[in-house]
Amino acid sequence: MRYLDSEDARVVSNTIDALVKVTNTPDRATITKLETLLNHEDNRVKSTAIRTLWLWGQYDVLDSLLKLFNSDDKKHVLSAIFVFGEIGRAISDDESLSSDVNSILTSLLEGKEEPQETTEAATESAPETEKETETANQETASKTTEQPPN
Repeated sequence: MRYLDSEDARVVSNTIDALVKVTNTPDRATITKLETLLNHEDNRVKSTAIRTLWLWGQYDVLDSLLKLFNSDDKKHVLSAIFVFGEIGRAISDDESLSSDVNSILTSLLEGKEEPQETTEAATESAPETEKETETANQETASKTTEQPPN
């Protein structure tokens, strides 16, 4: 686990990727370490930690995913979109998760505030006028057409 403390964000991210491949049931210390990486400055480290914790059943990472999605930094937003795609397979395998995450995704794409029982991190409200709705739809479309960062 010493590589999780590397100054090189790629090393940290690759170490997380390796952990998920060799660890079916992580211990509490590993989960705690990955939770601290949710505050890492690098978008790749954050998104890899979110995806891995999600795969390990730590569904409370949706708050961190929402923060990444609502960031002003395009790299963070693109990483959030990438993570949505990555966890999509796990979501589709569980009907109750599928319903909850579909609700969150719909709210994110429409710019609505998230329901309290699902996440507390949303800050935007839905557009009130037709013009605001059209502008929000154009912004969302431009966010989803860009490629994820390397």
